Amino acid sequence: MLVQLSPIDTGAQELGLCRGFVWELPQAASPEGDALVGALRQAVDGVVEKWRLLQGRPVWQAETRTWAIDVPTDAPNESRYAFTTSCVDQPYHETIGDSKPLEPISPSAPSGEVHPFVVAHFRHADAPCAMRQYAKTGRPLLSVHVVRFSDAVSLGISAPHGLFDGTGLAHVLSGISAELRGDEWHAPPVLEANALSEARLRLMSSDFASLADDKVERPPVLRGWVPFSVTALLALLAQTLWDLWWHKDTLRYAFISRAAVDSLVAEVKKEVKAETEGKEWHFHDGDKAARGFMTCSPVFNIRSLLAESSPDLAAQLTAHTGNAVSPYPFSPEPIPLAHLASMSTGALALLHRRTLAGCKTLPWLRDMLLAGEELTQGGRRPMLPQRDWPWAVDTERGTTRWIVSNHMSAFADLRIPRAAAGLRTEGEGPEDLPLLAYYRHVQAPLALNATFALQLSERGLFVVASTRKARWESLMKAIDALDRRVTRRG
Repeated sequence: MLVQLSPIDTGAQELGLCRGFVWELPQAASPEGDALVGALRQAVDGVVEKWRLLQGRPVWQAETRTWAIDVPTDAPNESRYAFTTSCVDQPYHETIGDSKPLEPISPSAPSGEVHPFVVAHFRHADAPCAMRQYAKTGRPLLSVHVVRFSDAVSLGISAPHGLFDGTGLAHVLSGISAELRGDEWHAPPVLEANALSEARLRLMSSDFASLADDKVERPPVLRGWVPFSVTALLALLAQTLWDLWWHKDTLRYAFISRAAVDSLVAEVKKEVKAETEGKEWHFHDGDKAARGFMTCSPVFNIRSLLAESSPDLAAQLTAHTGNAVSPYPFSPEPIPLAHLASMSTGALALLHRRTLAGCKTLPWLRDMLLAGEELTQGGRRPMLPQRDWPWAVDTERGTTRWIVSNHMSAFADLRIPRAAAGLRTEGEGPEDLPLLAYYRHVQAPLALNATFALQLSERGLFVVASTRKARWESLMKAIDALDRRVTRRG
C-alpha cells in the first residue's frame, strides 16, 4: 500500500521530531530496570503492530514532488522500529551537572530554567533526521532510545517530521501508555489517498463566492516570508550566526508551574473582561489561547477548516495524522518596541485573539495557501523567513516585522505505571513513576534564532527557545515574578 503524504509534509521533510522523558527509578540498573525496558519494548511492539504506517518506508514521488510511505500489507517488516538502550553508572543529576537530585514535576513545583536537552539521553547516534535519510538508509521510521542511570531512566521517541507533526507523535505516545496499562487503543486508519491534499486543492481552486461570508477582517498572509534566493539565505545565515556568536543565542529550556500559568490566566480574563465589557472574548476552561503572554499566538490546525469546505472528506480529515499546520501561518501587524513594552498582558492577548479570529476563516486560509504556492513555485523551492542583515537589526529602532510562532500545542503525556517496573503501589502512593524532566526537541539542519515553542500540560507550561541571552534573562525574571505573585497569594 502506497500512502500519499501532502505538500505540507514535504515542507517539514528535513526535520526530525523527538519527545524526551526522564522518570525517577531508584536502582534503574537492577531487575526493576530490566522489567521496565522489557515492558517498554513490548508496548512499542504493540503500537507498531497496530499502526502499520510506522512500518513503512519513504518513497519520493517525483511527479507530485511529495513523499509517500510504502506500507506492508501482509507480513510485517522484520525491523519495524529501532529500539536501543544504554546504561550510565551515575545518578541522572550528576550527568547533567546539577548538584542535587531533581524534584518531580508537579502543578505546584517551582518554575525556572531547565537543563538543556542532551541528545545522547534521548536519541541514538544512528537515528536519521530527514526523510531522504530514512529512504536512503532503510532505517525504521520510529526510533526509541532508553538510557538507564543509577537512579532514573530516560526515554526518547523519535520520528521524521515529514511523516507527521506533534499530533501524529501524540498517537504513538498514547498508544505506548495504553499498551503499558493494558488499556484498549485504536490506531489511526491508514489510507492511501491523502484527504488533506485533496481538500487543499479544492479550496485553492474555489472562488470567494463559494466561501462562507467573510465578516472578520483578514490579517496579512505569510508576512515575513520570502521566496528562496541566495541573498535571502545569506541574510538568514548571517543573522543566525550573529545572534549565536555576538548575542549568545542558544537553545534554552524552562518550566512554568500550572499554578503560575493559572494565576496569569485569571489576570488576563479579568483585564479583557473589563476592556471589552465581556462582549468580545468569552472564556472557558479549555481556552488555551488565553494562557498568557508567553503563548504568542496559539496553534490551530487546518483540518477543521478544510472539513468545512470539503464536508465529504470530514471523516478522513478528522483521522488525518500528517502535518496539518502551515509553518508560522499568521502574524499581527508589527508592534513598535516602545508600544510593546507598555502593553498590558491582556491587551497583547486580545490582539492575538483577534488575529486568530481573522485567520480561522476559509477566505484567509485560501489566501494563505495560494500565497504559499506562489512563494514556493508550486512546492518546487522552499520559502525562507525574512531576515535583515544583522548590523541593520542591531542599529534599527522599533520593529519592522516579526513572525509569530504557531508552536503552541497540547502536551502529549506518557505515563509509566509503577507496575511496568515491577514496583508495587503502596497505600495512597502514586501509581505512575515520578516525571523528572520533559523535552520537546526538533532536529534541524539549521537552528533558527529567535524562536519559542511551548507545550501546556496539567503540570504546567514547558518552554523551549532559541533566543539571545539577554532576552532569556528577561523571560526568567518575568517567570520568577509570576512565581512570587503566586506565593504571596497562596
